[in-house]
Amino acid sequence: MAKVPSATTAGGSDEPAMVLEQMAVEVLTTGAPRSLAPQLDELLGLELEERPFAGLLVAAAYHDVYRGHPRVVELVEAAWEQLLRQQDEQGLGVAANVRANIAFARGDLDEALAWWRRCLDLLDGGVPLGATALAHLSVEAYRRGDLHGAIARAEEARSKLMAAGDRPAQLVPLVYLVLYDLNLGDFARAEIELDRADGIWKEIASVGVRNDGPLLSALRGVLEALRGHRGESDAAFAQALARADELSAPWYAVMARCMRGEFTAAWEPERSLADGHRAREEALAIGDRWWTSLSVLAEASALRELARFEEAIERYGHAAEDLSNPLERARALVGMGETHLRSGDRPAARAAFEEALGLVEPADARYWVARVCAGLAAAERDRGQRWIARARACSDADPAYDFLRPSDTLRIELTGRPSVHLGGQRVVFLTRHAEVSVQALALAGERGVEARVLAEALWPAAAPTRRNHRLRTLLWQVRNGLGSQAWRVARRGERLVLDLSGVEIVGDATTLDDRATGTGLLLRDVLAELDLTGR
Repeated sequence: MAKVPSATTAGGSDEPAMVLEQMAVEVLTTGAPRSLAPQLDELLGLELEERPFAGLLVAAAYHDVYRGHPRVVELVEAAWEQLLRQQDEQGLGVAANVRANIAFARGDLDEALAWWRRCLDLLDGGVPLGATALAHLSVEAYRRGDLHGAIARAEEARSKLMAAGDRPAQLVPLVYLVLYDLNLGDFARAEIELDRADGIWKEIASVGVRNDGPLLSALRGVLEALRGHRGESDAAFAQALARADELSAPWYAVMARCMRGEFTAAWEPERSLADGHRAREEALAIGDRWWTSLSVLAEASALRELARFEEAIERYGHAAEDLSNPLERARALVGMGETHLRSGDRPAARAAFEEALGLVEPADARYWVARVCAGLAAAERDRGQRWIARARACSDADPAYDFLRPSDTLRIELTGRPSVHLGGQRVVFLTRHAEVSVQALALAGERGVEARVLAEALWPAAAPTRRNHRLRTLLWQVRNGLGSQAWRVARRGERLVLDLSGVEIVGDATTLDDRATGTGLLLRDVLAELDLTGR
């Protein structure tokens, strides 16, 4: 850990400033300015005008502890001017990195990226600062929605650092890789990268040279939340906040609260609302525009879970307007669409989901494509099967995709008196014809039945035009009764089909009660007309 002799022990000499100047470049390039935090008050009183590297180091340490403080800018500007006069390209590269970090902490991505490009050019890609600047520049592709481009640049940076044997600096590209993998929907790879980063963090945590620990824990909290592992997610976020508190790193606490608020609202909405409020206040206090906008997603998610739908939709709308990154904007639109669905406004939900799809599909963000398609399946019930098929094509076996595997089991009972059960509860359809149609389609299997033939079997005395009208009404009644499973009923050309994947069918046409009346009798008659009595 870096330490400077105090002016008292040095007899009031210039030794502390001189030592600070000598150690500055090494401390700055290894990412360890925070280690000087206990001495900040004394260091700020040193005469640093002719010692640009010492000024940069004090500025970086001050920035790590007091984000957004004007004193940081003063120190950096003075050091920059001195290095310009000295035409010290290496020193300017180090200074450019410090300036990039300061701009990044206030959410000014354009300025931060400009300084990291300057750093990369001045240091000619040298390790570690040139390579970590390269990792930071992966954000350029990310903010355009180019996840694969972002991953390629972060991987390049990590390869450079691995070749140089600089393990601590590898945390920078690893954090980015986890973020990009989570957006991509490659959760298994995200977990591998997280485990690697945690291993490095544990090696250096006692030295206190880096701030990445809280962010690593928060990203693990997101991963576990998406997988539905509530206890593991809560524990990871609690660790993130504890690490941020231990390091006196409020910026990372803001990030952790934003992520916890957005991704755990389903089971802790009140906590998420408090997280969103606090994160927004603290982000505003340190001048971070990016995380101020992201905090609104936490508030909106909490309000949705608290059934305060109008407020949630308003917040999601604000976030969608403020966030320029297509992937983050899409998260706001997905939240908005899911809120519209809960409030019963399917047309508005469809519009939000369609806009989100246009953002996540070009980015190949598989998880979000799957989630949007699942939302569209609920919003457009007549096309539900197609949307679910598209969602499943994007998914893999990771638990994060379990939302595509319905928790409400559909059970169709064909023993004795026929019935349909969803999530253990018997479905009460609006008409007998709707219930019979579901049971008949279940027996028909994957080929389904011809719509015209089903209509003739249900309404043999009706005119063809009347049958067509009744059939459209019938399909609405079927989907209304099946609720979350409405997507299973689809029209393929002239045939009606019920998707039977995961459906439990008990019995067959031969197990129906011979003494059936009402719906049971109607079903036997319809099955006879459809030639399904032997199935």
